[in-house]
Amino acid sequence: MKACGLNTLTTYVPWNLHEPEKGTFHFQDQLDLIAFINLAAETGLWVILRPGPYICAEWDLGGLPSSKDNKPSEIIIRSYSALS
Repeated sequence: MKACGLNTLTTYVPWNLHEPEKGTFHFQDQLDLIAFINLAAETGLWVILRPGPYICAEWDLGGLPSSKDNKPSEIIIRSYSALS
């Protein structure tokens, strides 16, 4: 990116990857946000960080963990109730 003349990158923080099971968090290896941001800074790039919970329609459940899908008391996903 730097070689192409760009100075900023953007990345999502997908909740479903960082918390695959309720209460189990992963921030190591390719999910290490701090290392990613530090590498970008060392390279001279700015970072636009896009945390969830909902990140975009291209991700399954918008990046929400699947454990949230079956617990309607915690979160309502795609409801028509607002339209009636």
